[in-house]
Amino acid sequence: MAMVTLDALPEEIFVKCGKFNSFTRVWESHWDQPLDIQNNILNINPILLVDGSVKSIVVLREYEELCKRIEEDWANHSTAALIVGTPGIGKSTFLPYLLLRLISKREPVVYHWGNGYYVFTSDGVYTPVGGDTSVFLAPEFGRVHALVDADSPSAVSVFSDPTLKLYTVLVSSPREDRIKKYIKARGAVKLIPAPPSLDEAFAVWTLCFPDKVNKFKRELRAVWKHYGPNLRLGGDMITTHQSVDELHWELKSFIDALSMPTLREYIANPDSATIEISHRCIESFSLPDHPNCLLHRLRSRTVLRVFYGALALKDLQERRQLYHLFQSGAQLSVSRGYLFEVMADDLLSQGFQGMLEPEDGGNMEQLDLDYLTIELFSNTSDPNSTTEEDKFYIPVQGNNPTYDTFCYKDGCGIAMQHTISKKHPHSLKGLQDLNKRFNAAGMKKKWFIFVIPKGTQFTYPPLPARRAGWKYFTLELDVNRPSASQVPEREVEDSDSDATDEGTDNDEMDNS
Repeated sequence: MAMVTLDALPEEIFVKCGKFNSFTRVWESHWDQPLDIQNNILNINPILLVDGSVKSIVVLREYEELCKRIEEDWANHSTAALIVGTPGIGKSTFLPYLLLRLISKREPVVYHWGNGYYVFTSDGVYTPVGGDTSVFLAPEFGRVHALVDADSPSAVSVFSDPTLKLYTVLVSSPREDRIKKYIKARGAVKLIPAPPSLDEAFAVWTLCFPDKVNKFKRELRAVWKHYGPNLRLGGDMITTHQSVDELHWELKSFIDALSMPTLREYIANPDSATIEISHRCIESFSLPDHPNCLLHRLRSRTVLRVFYGALALKDLQERRQLYHLFQSGAQLSVSRGYLFEVMADDLLSQGFQGMLEPEDGGNMEQLDLDYLTIELFSNTSDPNSTTEEDKFYIPVQGNNPTYDTFCYKDGCGIAMQHTISKKHPHSLKGLQDLNKRFNAAGMKKKWFIFVIPKGTQFTYPPLPARRAGWKYFTLELDVNRPSASQVPEREVEDSDSDATDEGTDNDEMDNS
């Protein structure tokens, strides 16, 4: 990157910060000094961070890639960049890191903080007299980096001026109301950072809460799986002691309260969402082949199930309209597997008749289900809470590798696993939870059904040798084979320790 110089600023327009000013201390520590990064930890003046009690940051792997892309964009004589992505992936922490990186190379920088603007130059730090931002229109500021967080609407407005010559780096969540004008006025290129890994998340949480992370390790892994990647939410859980189940029901209450037009707009245009909790549902990301194209997807099966629980309360025609939105290439992408799951549940719970093909090659069995009411439940709840025969039970947690739903009919407990794949794993561990629930409901027979799209050649996985009376079937469903987005589901790095499946494959099941 070619050096940009900014001569001493005129005193009638700028005031130089005193030697005891926090930003002067930042300048003294880092101007023309190499960054001292040890084990990916960088000590930093807390004035630059939202949490003033923290004095260091984790330098995420993605930061180097972002710096490289910014340098390339700057070298191409661009005037602005927009770093946009889901809240809680380290965007705001990137700005102070970029500031220190630039001033360590003697690069002048305009840094927005709070309600002020701080100009780092070769002889110290200055602020404009009276906060007058028109001074940045001066030609001396041409090609100088300006670092701005979109949490300040006034700053976004200032740096959306198309006559500015500053090279502006704005960080923002996907809020159309904040960034649309900036992109259009400045011709800003979108830079969409990859999220941190789970290991990096634990490094951040350990840095901020060194004495508490081990205590919350299980909950943190669970929240990352259901609502990640989100560094903030993990930190909030540690400070508020909120459980994952409480997060599930909080989200359910939020979605249940939405009107149908609002829910439809929410799905069709997630960029317009202005409620913070909405970002708990939606992840924004890019694909390697299109790194500057912002896409959206539901974060997990758990979120989809909460959506579906809300949809179950709506009119059938309204539900189908929303399914059409999911399939029609709307901005909010849903994988084919997720979509098949909710469409299958919709079909099976509305009064259903079909034929089951048994795993043992015996005679076909008739499945005859009445109209059932969708009921979301926690997989950590008491088995006696899921015993009603007029309910179609769906665990709100989307991480049940063994089953997706169950119901009862004439003394038979019926569990179902939906899959669009030709194979699906299965183990005894998940059956233990089902066995307890079916026993609590007084069921004499137990069926397990792999629900698959019509025409799928399904191969059974290895089944438990000791089945305690379980019979296995496949059921082919014609649900107008879902044509949802080909955007992949979010990869989950680690198994979720709060899943239903507990125990080992060698455990016996109580059939009493």
